[in-house]
Amino acid sequence: MRPIDADKILEAHKFETKLIGKDWTIDDLAAVIESAPTLDVIPIVHGQWINIPDKPEWDQKMCSICGDYFCCQGNYCPNCGAKMDKEK
Repeated sequence: MRPIDADKILEAHKFETKLIGKDWTIDDLAAVIESAPTLDVIPIVHGQWINIPDKPEWDQKMCSICGDYFCCQGNYCPNCGAKMDKEK
């Protein structure tokens, strides 16, 4: 997979159709996609807060990705950065 800048493709399309009046073919589109710059992105790791009922109140949730325990649960694990989707 190669993440690309869709805005650059739209800019090229607007330029071609507005200034040249050209109808795009699938080959034209493929060429623009092939030449589009690759984006530098970081994949999102998804995890869940796991309830640990026998742990002390201040340490009741565990990250399903890194296994660390936390009392304050947010949308992201403060240790590994995983995005928390739901509780188990």
